[in-house]
This record gives sequence, C-alpha cells and structure tokens, in this order.
Amino acid sequence: MSEELDLYGTGINWRKAVAIVATVSLIVTAFGFFGYRWLTSTTPVSRETALQMFEAESEQADATTSTTKKKSNKSASGKGRTEKKKTGSATGVASSGSGGGGSSPTNDQTTVAAGTESSSRGERSKTAKKAGYEYPTTPENGVYSWDTDGWEEAAGIRRQFPNESQRIITASNGSSWKQHHYFSEEREIWSEFVISKKGAHLAMQRNRAKFGPVTNDSTIDFSPPMLVGLASPKEGASWNGKWKGRTSGSYASRIFEHGTMAIGGETVEVWGYEVRMQMRGELNGTVFARVMFAPKYALTVQEHYEQTIETDRGRYRANWTMTLKSTTPQR
Repeated sequence: MSEELDLYGTGINWRKAVAIVATVSLIVTAFGFFGYRWLTSTTPVSRETALQMFEAESEQADATTSTTKKKSNKSASGKGRTEKKKTGSATGVASSGSGGGGSSPTNDQTTVAAGTESSSRGERSKTAKKAGYEYPTTPENGVYSWDTDGWEEAAGIRRQFPNESQRIITASNGSSWKQHHYFSEEREIWSEFVISKKGAHLAMQRNRAKFGPVTNDSTIDFSPPMLVGLASPKEGASWNGKWKGRTSGSYASRIFEHGTMAIGGETVEVWGYEVRMQMRGELNGTVFARVMFAPKYALTVQEHYEQTIETDRGRYRANWTMTLKSTTPQR
C-alpha cells in the first residue's frame, strides 16, 4: 500500500486534510444557501385554510359575544333594580368614545368590544339592501381574497409576498368588526375597528413577522382610535389626529379621489383615502397608505402601503399593493 501524501515532511496527512476542508466548505455553502432560502421563503395561505380559520375565529367571536351579553344583562339587571328603588325608572346607558382628532364627544361613539352584538344590525342590513348602502356600516363576515404584489425586508433580507393573500372578517355587527389578514404563514396583521357618527375608527392593530428563527410580534392600541373613514366623505377633505400609548403617534389624512373601480367584474363606487403616520415609543417609524374604499360594501378594495419601522429587533420595511378579487365573501 502506498504511503499517504506528505509533501513537506510535517507528518500531516494532506490528502485527508484537503478532503476535510473541502467537505466543510461544501457544508457551509449548503447551509448558507438553504439558510438564505429559509429566511426568504414564504408559505402561502390558501382559501381553504383561510375558511377553516374563519370558522374557528367565528366560533371564538360567538363565545365572546355570549359571555359579554351575559355580563351585560346581569349588570343591567342589577343596576335597574338599584335605580328603581331610587328613582322608579331605569337610567339610560351612557356612551363614550373619541373622534380622530382626539375629541371625546359623549354621544359620538359607543365603545363596543369587537364581537358585541348590535341591535341595529338588522336595520342597517335592510337599509343597505333597499337603498344601495348606508354609511356608517360594517362589512360582511367571511374570507376575502386579494391579488397581492409586494415585499418585506428585515436585517437586509428581502422576500416577496405570495401572489394571493387572504383576509378574514369576523364579529361584524354594525358597530365594530375584526379583521385578520394573512399575507403568508410568516406574516399576519390583526385589526379592530369601531364605528361612530363620524365614521370608521381603527382601535387596535397587531403585526407579526417571522424571519427564520426570529419573530417580531407587536401591537398598537390607538387611544383615542384613529379616524380612517368618513361617514360623510367629500373629495378634498382632510383631517389629522394623535394617539397615546406604549407606541404613540400622529397621522394626517385626506380624500384625494372619488370615482369607480372594476372589482370582480362589478363596477363599484370608491373613495380614495391617503394617510401618513408617524410612530414613536416601542415602535418608531413611518407608514404611508393609499386605499380605495367602497362604501356600498364597507370594504377597501385596493390598498397600497409603504412602511419603515424600527424595533428593538432591528429595522423592518415593507411595500405592497393589493386588489380585492370579489366583494362577495367566502363562507
């Protein structure tokens, strides 16, 4: 058997050493390639999966509604007996809330937990069907699919969103609704909205983004809620406001357009809204959005967003445009 190669008399088996180095280099290269793919890949959420999630979230919303109603009835019953002894009549339920500009008119907005049933739901639905629509109103429950084009970036690593994304709407009752948008299994947005005489307000938004082993999950509670849609829209109208919390901020909005759009073969009336947001605190950064809103369905039918956000985990950037495929939800 021939001796192993030892060119310099060092006692080192160079042939084996070279083989080991080559193998390690191959492993590192492969790990780098697949690690990059792991960080940049996304998993689409299908309509079928979104429908299953819709059923689960609807059951959860119904359970919340039932619990809230029981507590409300129990509280109202006790309060009524107390008031009867004092005055002989029941007192009215005081409403509270806030406008987008930071005001808190007593009768402007009823504070409603998302999922609480509204007695005006049937009346609004009948009016909407008879007269075309009545605003303020809320969208129909169900799953809405969107044509999506965009990207997100964290730690200098960019990935594309799937071409189709899904939005789940639940607990829509004429006074409030919940919205859960799946760009992918790695990127989700939860939002909660409430309705007042002024229009629609964003009360809460949670964002979750996962890049490989790192997940950033943050929530903004808007206090007061941010006015995002006017009950009486007018082209050229503008407004602004502020909110406070662990993430505070300010926003400036305007209506830049009024016209029609073709959505799923249907021509719908739309209003174009634009908003610029500044955030500071747990989250720091800016958001620019332009959305087309169809009041007949209480739905945004096209959305464009640009985000640059700084967190304790680093910088996150995103840019996307998406268009609703149909105003009729899947259930």
